Amino acid sequence: LLLINFAHYIGNDVEQAQHTLHSGWRWYDWTSNFATTLDELGWFVLLFLLELETYVLSDDAFTRGRVVAMNAIRLICYVAIGHAVFACGEYLVDFGRGYSTCRLRTVRVRERQPFVHA
Repeated sequence: LLLINFAHYIGNDVEQAQHTLHSGWRWYDWTSNFATTLDELGWFVLLFLLELETYVLSDDAFTRGRVVAMNAIRLICYVAIGHAVFACGEYLVDFGRGYSTCRLRTVRVRERQPFVHA
């Protein structure tokens, strides 16, 4: 069920990228667009590493190289999860200011004038 949900998030992020993609995108724009996918992927990898540590690998399998590799992977996962929180916070701030999240152009909506009967 979690993998189906993860596939759904990937599909949503890809669909959103198709609508907002332009040549001026920077690395941050790409990772912000796929923040949900990166967040879930980070949690899945952390869960997988926890399973390796506690159940799959024996104590003899923990060499220095494997421990360093696992810690490096963990750090990448923490950065991805932290970036997702930051990207969502930035989205909420932009949303609160009334800006479109599409980086192509910023659109403000005019206030409606009251109708006056003559």
